[in-house]
Amino acid sequence: MIGLIEHINPHGMRLMEAEFFICDKILESFCLEREGVRIVHGFNRGTAIRNFVRHGSLLKHLRKHYPEVGSVSMTRKDPGVTYVFFNT
Repeated sequence: MIGLIEHINPHGMRLMEAEFFICDKILESFCLEREGVRIVHGFNRGTAIRNFVRHGSLLKHLRKHYPEVGSVSMTRKDPGVTYVFFNT
């Protein structure tokens, strides 16, 4: 495991665009054997992306469209950031 964390910042994107952007970056990081990703989704000016990441939709999306990623765990560091780690 390389141990590096990829930073993902979907600010300014519409929800559907952010969903695929985040998932593609997670897949890319997994393939590069990184430890996980840091998603900076914010929390002040809208909660759609944060809710996608934190309330189960991201996990469902990954399982359905990116099964090769496998199991992940999530950690909330502050209101605007969520870490996703690969359980390998």
